[in-house]
Amino acid sequence: MTASPSPPSVLSSNCAAQRGQGMTLKQFERSVATFLEELPEVYARRISNLSVQVEDIPSPEILAEVGFADPLELLGYYTGTPLHERGHDSVDLPDIILLFRKPILAEAHAADVAVERVILETLLHELAHHFGFSEDDMERVEQDWAERHGC
Repeated sequence: MTASPSPPSVLSSNCAAQRGQGMTLKQFERSVATFLEELPEVYARRISNLSVQVEDIPSPEILAEVGFADPLELLGYYTGTPLHERGHDSVDLPDIILLFRKPILAEAHAADVAVERVILETLLHELAHHFGFSEDDMERVEQDWAERHGC
């Protein structure tokens, strides 16, 4: 069994954005694309079979699957086969990360933090599922990023 690489610890995002304010779908998608472009190469080359999509809220089916009643509770969702569970010659359908815009905006507003911070924390969390990181690894990535960027 091989160890997964360490989670990414540095993304050069700007946290000076609006705190808990609205963001258009286009602005939201642009932020997601920027964060993906800033991934270190060791991770960027491992997401070629991954689709990151933005939806306003989770579907009733996804909410039922994760056991949530309130659509504003779920910020992101990963579906697929984590990299550490794949065989060398496996051909899998693309994995999907869904980021839910309205719950992320609501979370940023409630916490009075930059929307971009919540987007990135959610994206990193879902990417960590794709890479097969543990919950401890996920927390470390999110905390490290917030400390480095002061938000």
